[in-house]
Amino acid sequence: MPEWITYILIPLVSALIGGGLTMLGVIVTIKWEAKQKKQENIEKALPIIINVSDELIPKDEEVFRILFESDGDDKHTICGMFKNTDNGILFLDSIKTETKEYLPVNASTVEKNTYFSIIIRNIAGENLKNCNIHCHDIYGNKYTYDAYFDFEIPNESRNFIKIRRLKPFKPQQKK
Repeated sequence: MPEWITYILIPLVSALIGGGLTMLGVIVTIKWEAKQKKQENIEKALPIIINVSDELIPKDEEVFRILFESDGDDKHTICGMFKNTDNGILFLDSIKTETKEYLPVNASTVEKNTYFSIIIRNIAGENLKNCNIHCHDIYGNKYTYDAYFDFEIPNESRNFIKIRRLKPFKPQQKK
């Protein structure tokens, strides 16, 4: 084997391969850190809905009412009292059941640290076992909360929504 291959070509090729792998590692690290930072920002802005009862709301606190309804003449209503934490602004998009989609009628934006109620009208004949509340944050990330209903409260005109998440939370990021 000629000396120039041993002393020049092999070290040069080795240096280029090593430098290329190092650059690839740096690029992967930068992309991974950017993804982590974006995920942290998403979690900081996460609008978290907390169920509250009428008794826990301070008397001087204004309750923001958001009305959802779908087509139909039925007057049955379900409502729930909630609070948005101070993480981020919440935009309520829709409430979906197996058969209907309920859209906001009067407003859909909930500021940070605000008490609000969700009122759903025209629910006759609904199977409310699979009900999801769809919302998004200021970054356009979409969230889904699973809702269930407490029908044991002795009030014939209203039943109350409770919210839970059945799966580990992972926002659907805007593409």
